[in-house]
Amino acid sequence: MDSWNSYWQQGNEDCLPVSNDRGIQKKIETFWQDTVVNSLKPKKGSVLTILDIACGHGYATKQLAEALQQEPSMFYALDLARVSFNLPAASPHKLEVLSETPLQAFNQEVDLVVSNFGIEYLPLDVSLNQIDEILISGGKLAFNLHHPDSLISKNSGNEQSALLSWFNDEQLTELEVRLTDSFTMRVAQSYLLRLQQLNNAAQGFLANSGLPDTIVQSLGVAQRQNKGTQFERIKMIYRDYVVRLEEQKRAAFVAQELALRLEQNSDYAIQLAALLHHNEYGIISQTLIATKK
Repeated sequence: MDSWNSYWQQGNEDCLPVSNDRGIQKKIETFWQDTVVNSLKPKKGSVLTILDIACGHGYATKQLAEALQQEPSMFYALDLARVSFNLPAASPHKLEVLSETPLQAFNQEVDLVVSNFGIEYLPLDVSLNQIDEILISGGKLAFNLHHPDSLISKNSGNEQSALLSWFNDEQLTELEVRLTDSFTMRVAQSYLLRLQQLNNAAQGFLANSGLPDTIVQSLGVAQRQNKGTQFERIKMIYRDYVVRLEEQKRAAFVAQELALRLEQNSDYAIQLAALLHHNEYGIISQTLIATKK
């Protein structure tokens, strides 16, 4: 969980692939704000109770809160990691963020359980059993999940391989020792040249990870302050990142098992089981909406 604590503490708002691509953002927003909201039929005057599992900084909660402005709701946002976020002051909704809290500790009945790239990271049996305990009859599940053939999964595998090539490169390791002792322009240039060679061999996925930019910034600080470069700090950050990439790849297969189990569970009626696609990037994610009978 330390790797996710560091991820959210870095200020990341979500786990979206190519998060600056408006087309991808729009498709996921449409799932939450239109598809999910249109599947709900709240009674007039009632307050929806919504649980956001593995909420991170609240992407699903924020999307639903924006779309449900006329339906004041009670949101519970739960995550095992240390997280914190708020809704706008003018929001008609109530929010309780349950940071560093396991799903098993939540026992409030809810009308809707949601998760955006989150529940598939948790133990599957525990998650399904607990959801069955807290979701009311007629309540709904709505999940946006990883998929093994998605853009995220492919990028995770490629970035992981690229980063492992950096960790294991003997030439860079030798140069890092010299640059940790003291900064010299000649050694720094040799380091960046070798890094560029690795990035080219990895078809640019080393750059996708943000590593080269991080190293250039650190070398710049070392040059200005006339001191050694803190490579161990950089390696610690990217060891955490490699762990998250591996967890993401595993989560994509858990997501498929989750969807299959719900489809085979006679206590649930599947309303939607579909892939989100992008014209350029292919599969973004798999989506699922189900009603508990």
